[in-house]
Amino acid sequence: PRQMEDEDTVAAQLAREKDKVLYLLSQRLRFQSLEETGWMQNGCASRKRFGYSSEQNLYICSFVCVYVCLFMLCCVWQVDAFIADVGEEMFATSVAGREQLRPVWMLRFLIGFKWKPKECAEKFKAMLKYRAAFGCDAIRARFEAGELPQSSWPSKFPGYREHHEGYTCSFDLCSGRTKTEDPISIERTPKFDFEKLFAIDPNTQDDYLTHALEYHFFLLDQIYLKTGKLAGYVKIFDLDGSRMKQVSILNQWRKHSAKQAERHGCSILECYPECYAKILIVNAPSFFAIAWKIIKPFVPPRTADKVKVESNSNKGKEAMLEGIESHVLPAFLGGEYTGEWRMLPEVAGAGAGAGLDEEG
Repeated sequence: PRQMEDEDTVAAQLAREKDKVLYLLSQRLRFQSLEETGWMQNGCASRKRFGYSSEQNLYICSFVCVYVCLFMLCCVWQVDAFIADVGEEMFATSVAGREQLRPVWMLRFLIGFKWKPKECAEKFKAMLKYRAAFGCDAIRARFEAGELPQSSWPSKFPGYREHHEGYTCSFDLCSGRTKTEDPISIERTPKFDFEKLFAIDPNTQDDYLTHALEYHFFLLDQIYLKTGKLAGYVKIFDLDGSRMKQVSILNQWRKHSAKQAERHGCSILECYPECYAKILIVNAPSFFAIAWKIIKPFVPPRTADKVKVESNSNKGKEAMLEGIESHVLPAFLGGEYTGEWRMLPEVAGAGAGAGLDEEG
């Protein structure tokens, strides 16, 4: 009887986890459908925007609802197959597969790997093995326990000094977040000192990267736990000042990335799917197409689909201001913010975006 009771408890828990995944998916689909069809405001606004009559709005709304319902029915068996392929023992090996975070991590993998249950399960198991091998749960436990001062988490990471002597970037923009409260990350890639970055000891590179990616996802998980929202970073690459000779660095970067994947036993970006909601490449030079051919094979397909490239500075500014308030966007990108935008130890957590507890 005790064994049967335990089996019933496990079955009930799995059913609840599946329900949470499907609920999160329905919320995401519902929001996206409303956003894309202009119903985030009201019927009058959508008629004004698209020129539709009330009857046409009703037909389109009905079609969207039917589509979502059919899609949800198709997803039920995919979620079941995912859970069965991963197995409860594997789920239990990491915080990513346990308790409150399991549904949102499952959903990220399902979306990130295009609802292919077998592939999703294999990638999820590879992620769990990576987390065990590199101590990701222990790193997260330190974040949750507050062992690192929240105002300077990144600056306390192993390898921070070595990396940020060569980086010009932000983890979480100090001036604020997007209009939908998604974190913003900016890189001024042409200003990187790649020779200095490539010279960093591989163990230091791995340690820093593990802390940095876990920090990124920790922020997203905290947003989910507080709001129920499947958040993602808006990543901006500013290529202003790029020179043709810098393209040669990409071949060295490609070899460096391949060695890193070999050390990790997997593609580390595939361990953190749906980290980015949108990727904007602004001030792109005319030769960017050459560079993108070298970079794209190392980018997960779902992430590559989110990339938008703008060569014209005015169009790039317009694209950024669609989702970011002008007072949040740094002045060098066409915004009004003139303060420190990087997450340096003395300014981290001090900006307008520091309202949430988890922000550094």
